[in-house]
Amino acid sequence: MPINHIAAYTPQTVVPNSENQPVQDFSGKSIRGRDVVLINPFCEGGGDHALANKIANLALEEGCRVTIVPVSANGGGESDSGQRNISLHGGGHDASSLSNPVFIVAPVGILTTEKLGETINRLCDQYQFPKGDIALIEEMDLLASPSQQLPERQELLQKMGFGKVDAFNLGFGKGAIGYLPVDPLTVNTVKDRFEGELVKLLDSCNLSLAKDSHYHLAYISSDTCITASQVFIANTLTENKGSGKDANYVMVLRQLDGYAKKVLPNKVSEILNLRSQQHDFPALFAKANIAFADPDTGRLENKMEIKGEGQGQLNIVFANALPQNIFHDFMCLAHSGMASGDQSLGEFLSLTGKMPYYDMQPWKQPLAEAVKEAGAELGGAELKQAVAERIIGRQPFSGRMAYQIVPNLGQTERSAELNHGLNALDTLISTRTADRHIRALLTP
Repeated sequence: MPINHIAAYTPQTVVPNSENQPVQDFSGKSIRGRDVVLINPFCEGGGDHALANKIANLALEEGCRVTIVPVSANGGGESDSGQRNISLHGGGHDASSLSNPVFIVAPVGILTTEKLGETINRLCDQYQFPKGDIALIEEMDLLASPSQQLPERQELLQKMGFGKVDAFNLGFGKGAIGYLPVDPLTVNTVKDRFEGELVKLLDSCNLSLAKDSHYHLAYISSDTCITASQVFIANTLTENKGSGKDANYVMVLRQLDGYAKKVLPNKVSEILNLRSQQHDFPALFAKANIAFADPDTGRLENKMEIKGEGQGQLNIVFANALPQNIFHDFMCLAHSGMASGDQSLGEFLSLTGKMPYYDMQPWKQPLAEAVKEAGAELGGAELKQAVAERIIGRQPFSGRMAYQIVPNLGQTERSAELNHGLNALDTLISTRTADRHIRALLTP
């Protein structure tokens, strides 16, 4: 598959495009759930808004009226876009019409305890809301600082007069309730459309969707994007050792700046040319093309061609963004993927049923450790090691990079037991969803 351009699919926003992720339309339903005030603290990026949208969709499915109140965690008050009022029948309410609403704060840890109290008091004073039920929802398996602890916030809200204060940690560690999946309607829509959309995209580039090729999709948001790219490409090549098939990589790097673009081709070339006592990467491909997607024209700018000594062509495309629908389509097609943070991880789990490679930010070490421990419980040390090979990132406190380039010389094929364990882990993690806990809050 030679790479020329990506037609009119010019990257516009960082994938996942969470701020613009639509809240679903359930206007055909007639059920009536609780009124909800959803306080949505946010920092940069779209993951915080995406979490609010997922909770709002669950509330709409239960027939709730929802008012979303975005609150900047970095200063200021509500966001420029202000409140959003969403209900089964396309609006028709504002916050003042809500009756005895349940408050939900998600994600709660990024908002200081003081500002949390100020925000809730302001809303209760402005709209005369009673202080009844409130739920605090934290992002997945966070390495929380003392200022982010949930008990302190629970105690504050109890002193403020709330009758019931629930607190939930998303994630897979001890006491966590799982992840919030992509809603079933979106999952079904993507799975129904993805092949047709990709065929049209590739046809516009005079290309074809090769059934006998491997496809790999990475979303990397950390500042270790160069190492993460190297390891993802290297280890997936090793996983498919001996197939002789072409492999196509779409690498979405949130921090694809001038420096990264300058050094990435050479750094990828270093891996693809690596020979050692444990590695022989030139034997795993015949030719590799490296290109960057131009953010202004959408064209692919070819940067480097690397000769190998094996079979199959590698096409590696780097971009700083993709339209969300194309990103999701490639996700459904991908034989393997890489996720970062909470949002893209939840999308990979929902759309593929598989645990992807993970671009670990330092504060996400507990999430990585929780998945490794789940592997150890299922398959012992061998499965835990296989999970560790898929985690790349900077360790907290020390800043040391943690990664493993898997050997591909000698007896490197996975055992049947390991493959069975990996499949079992995929099922365990992808089905551990938190939506039932959220729905319980919404019952009148």
